[in-house]
Amino acid sequence: MVGVFAYAITNFIFPKLSRLNADDNNEAFASTTRTSVGWIVFIITIVSALFLALSSPIIKVVFERGAFTAESTGITASALFFYSFGMVGYSICEVLNKSFYAIQDGKTPMFTSIFGVVVNIGCAALFVLVFDIGIEGLALASAISSTAIAAALLIMINKRREGVITGTFMLNLLKTFICGVLAFITAKYVFLAVDGVLGTGMVMTLVKLCVASLPACVVYFGLARILKVTEMMIGMKFIFGRKHD
Repeated sequence: MVGVFAYAITNFIFPKLSRLNADDNNEAFASTTRTSVGWIVFIITIVSALFLALSSPIIKVVFERGAFTAESTGITASALFFYSFGMVGYSICEVLNKSFYAIQDGKTPMFTSIFGVVVNIGCAALFVLVFDIGIEGLALASAISSTAIAAALLIMINKRREGVITGTFMLNLLKTFICGVLAFITAKYVFLAVDGVLGTGMVMTLVKLCVASLPACVVYFGLARILKVTEMMIGMKFIFGRKHD
């Protein structure tokens, strides 16, 4: 799911970034990169929040049948939970890789990926061998690696094209993450509230997923509107502007 959104945005912006680089329009290049990162973070944060809050019922609905038992669901859901921490980082990497390719720099993403592999191996060894966390440790190591790569790429693209990272941009990311945290809390506790009321079958689990996800999305987008998250304001202007027209 993360890849679908990431690839859609990156395939859309890559030709534009290449043209801006050819025209030596650094300011527009930085602005386009910044906007793309903002949008992918805004989209993926709510997805990540829902996966974190509802990892177990999601796995149950999608996989739990036949040889895939409740025990298998528990193990897979734990891995999905920790992997979900890296969704935003992974999506940022996809956007920024295209930014580097647009300026004909393939070495930076390659070296950054090597750095990420080292971080992944180091964290995996720490979590599995030292703390004996198991499969959850492997998933968390992957999430940390993706986030570390994203941070490194963001810093380096800002050095290559100054203006990608701004105070307003960082504040907007913080607002988005706050919305995501509250969406996570909403989905988690709404699901717990309805879990004891509704049944435990596959259909009822799907119903509970929908019941928990809807208010979480309302909280996410509603709070984004209150905090005036840039992407939310642009989206509302686009939707209501077209209706008005």
